[in-house]
Amino acid sequence: MSGYRAIALTASIPVFMQYLDATAINTALPAIAADLRVAPVDLNVAILAYQLALVVFIPLGGVLANRIGARNAFIASLLLFMVGAVASAIAWSLGTLVAARALQGIGGAIMIPVSRLLVLRSAERHELISAMNWLVIPGIVGPLIGPALGGFLVSYASWHMIFLVNLPMALLGVVMSLWLVP
Repeated sequence: MSGYRAIALTASIPVFMQYLDATAINTALPAIAADLRVAPVDLNVAILAYQLALVVFIPLGGVLANRIGARNAFIASLLLFMVGAVASAIAWSLGTLVAARALQGIGGAIMIPVSRLLVLRSAERHELISAMNWLVIPGIVGPLIGPALGGFLVSYASWHMIFLVNLPMALLGVVMSLWLVP
């Protein structure tokens, strides 16, 4: 596979990760709350920190793509998301979880415009609809398996694994970007 399809599949990795992460965490809230010794409702601030960072920092993706190149911005966003995921997994308090989720949200915010930019730049005009489908459809799988995966990980491993499951996917995205994206 080459051309816009390969780039779109590469760019779909963060879309998948974001949806998987957002839906898997909801099943882990009671376990996270118990471990951090807070009420489950208090964890709403960690979810909101991620969403707020995601919304506020989306313009940063375009700026970074223009300054350092779309591929470099994409790789940086994957690495930032990965650092935020590791920080979320090792959070020892509500405050550290909120900060880690905000960092993860900044990485996710950069991914949104940059992934689409990579796909748009790789496709010819007559290929745009197909290219966007290759980007979006794999991401739809994330919210479908997120709750089940989250429940499985919390039941048989630990809530920490919900965040660490992002690491291999982010690393795959970095490798694919270096290999496939010009």
